[in-house]
Amino acid sequence: MDLNNFLSIINTRDGQNGQTSLFLYQAVMFAASAFIVMKYLREGGYTTRKAACKSFFQKTRALLLMTYWYETLNDQKDTWHWMGMAISLAYTIGLHRNPGLTSMTPAKKKLRKRIWWWCCMRDRLIALGMRQPSRIKDEDFDVPMLEESDFEIEALPKDNTVIPASCTLVRNLDMQRELAIMCIAKAQVCVCISHMLKAQYSVFTRDIIKLENTTNSTIMLFPNKQLYNVESINKMDLELIAWAESLPTCCQNRTLTPLDVKDGRTTIAV
Repeated sequence: MDLNNFLSIINTRDGQNGQTSLFLYQAVMFAASAFIVMKYLREGGYTTRKAACKSFFQKTRALLLMTYWYETLNDQKDTWHWMGMAISLAYTIGLHRNPGLTSMTPAKKKLRKRIWWWCCMRDRLIALGMRQPSRIKDEDFDVPMLEESDFEIEALPKDNTVIPASCTLVRNLDMQRELAIMCIAKAQVCVCISHMLKAQYSVFTRDIIKLENTTNSTIMLFPNKQLYNVESINKMDLELIAWAESLPTCCQNRTLTPLDVKDGRTTIAV
């Protein structure tokens, strides 16, 4: 999304700077409910963070955001389920194709590219965390890797008061660039994760349960017991090492200092 345009619309509240969909507004609220200071949630009438997240989730129902919410571990429609739905829709509208080859506006090309890579990152991390097969195959898309120019890096205008002064990220171009670089590094390591899952894991049906008595997914990733291609494993290790060694300074682990807190850099601290 174009953050500055969105905040400009919210700031004026009279439609003079355009309009935004209520769905998008509620989606932003849902995403923020996981990070906002608890004091503000209590002022809004929520006793717990989970209650706030659930409330906004029920208003939003955006497929990609739905991968961040489940009530119980045994939900039939779990994170992996909603990720599959989101990716299916992404393929349907052509997000997996290089937008640079189209006649779309530059802003729309950047937006589609960011959305697609967010799908890729979420797909890989869910596969890794839940031991489920990834839905997106490397050979099924041709969208280039993210670049810094794909992000809308722009300082919030001084006359916009919808965001308090304590939030320095929207006003600091350097911090926005660092956040973009971190996102790119995350996308790159997710490519490594994809190669690793493909080389070292296979999909099997879980035979420890009776298939007729479950509504849960019956397939999982299991480590290959016999690694026939040791060379490919070594290649994965070298790929991860190369990624780690090429990380920019802002992406490297460091100790958070009091100055970081004072300057509002906790948002992008690694």
